[in-house]
Amino acid sequence: MSVLLFLGFLFCMVMSIPFVSCGNITVTWTGGHYCTLEFLHRKMPCSLGKNGATLEKKEGDGKTPIGIFPLRRAFFRADKVPVLQQSEQRKVWCYDTASYLHCEAIEVNFGWVDESMDPMYNQFVFLPYPQNSNSSVSHENLYLTDSSVYDLFAVIGYNDAPVIPFLGSAIFFHIASMVSSNNKNDTVASDFGPTAGCVALAKEDLIFVLSQVEPQTMFIIQDGTEQQP
Repeated sequence: MSVLLFLGFLFCMVMSIPFVSCGNITVTWTGGHYCTLEFLHRKMPCSLGKNGATLEKKEGDGKTPIGIFPLRRAFFRADKVPVLQQSEQRKVWCYDTASYLHCEAIEVNFGWVDESMDPMYNQFVFLPYPQNSNSSVSHENLYLTDSSVYDLFAVIGYNDAPVIPFLGSAIFFHIASMVSSNNKNDTVASDFGPTAGCVALAKEDLIFVLSQVEPQTMFIIQDGTEQQP
């Protein structure tokens, strides 16, 4: 854990940025699938993989990778999430023109490959994939009709430089699962259910974080269970 913080500090020093103002996102695993996210001196509850976190991530293990990662890009549902600025190319900035995280509206044919032996493993693809083929490769649909978790999410830069087969894919920073209410007038709240390996945050907290990230912002996932009594 201390090594991860030191690396984050070292990154800021190399970039000539004070560590505090560097604005790193720190996720601390606290046991089970629960975690705490700290960003800009604000602490928020979050959830991660159903089987906890690990330094030895494998595809399909239900665990969240521990380490220091960049945020690559973000996606949102234009029919569910408002934005402040949109360009002619459908590319948008998340919520705040001061944010450096580039976002794109999700279309129904957006997908992400999770088949380890495929050449597009852990990469974005247009569906159907492969194109002009009767067969299909295992993938995630980014345009969900039965869940709101991908209404807004950022891609965590895990196992992508380079991509290594079987080490895990589609590690996203997305909206926490929601608990349904029998009363349609009730406010639906985040229940922070376990993920398949992603990190999940309440929608309003996710909006806050993504609106404040900077080019040098790093996503730190660390093991806090060693500190538990």
